[in-house]
Amino acid sequence: ISEAGYNNPTPIQAEAIPYVLMGRDICGCAQTGTGKTASSTLPMLDILAAGRITVHGLFQASVRRDPHATAIRTTKGRMTYGELDGRVLRLAAALMHHGIGRGDRIALLSENRPEYAEIELAAAAIGAIVACQNWRLTRHELQHCIDLVEPALIVVSERYREMAATLDLQGKGIFWMFLA
Repeated sequence: ISEAGYNNPTPIQAEAIPYVLMGRDICGCAQTGTGKTASSTLPMLDILAAGRITVHGLFQASVRRDPHATAIRTTKGRMTYGELDGRVLRLAAALMHHGIGRGDRIALLSENRPEYAEIELAAAAIGAIVACQNWRLTRHELQHCIDLVEPALIVVSERYREMAATLDLQGKGIFWMFLA
């Protein structure tokens, strides 16, 4: 962070950063340019850069802080952090059961939906890498992306099942998972 020129915090940052580093929530109201955004993002960048916390660790902090808070809200309802955590841990266990682990890549072809976040978080929990695929690609472009990613698993939503079925995956030992 200091390499980017952030050496002296603004007064707002000086008050907020210690709370952010403790994992506490903050709310700041002040004029534009006083450092409100940086007061929360800079400590997180420092923590992530130091390797002291992961994406899954950040998620788990939210689960511990308030498991009953809304994590995901859709037109069909809501899911709390506690409910999402249970689903994420079950999915992570299922992925490991099927041989997916640290460093493995998971190609994801799906629209935005709760399962999208679950896959991202489950992969983060086990150290796998999610490579989100763009459903707007042509079949040839998607094939090229899948070939580059070399996934151990491809997760496809029902909406894109036909598109995924056109991919040439023979002999690549790729495990499939479909979202209904």
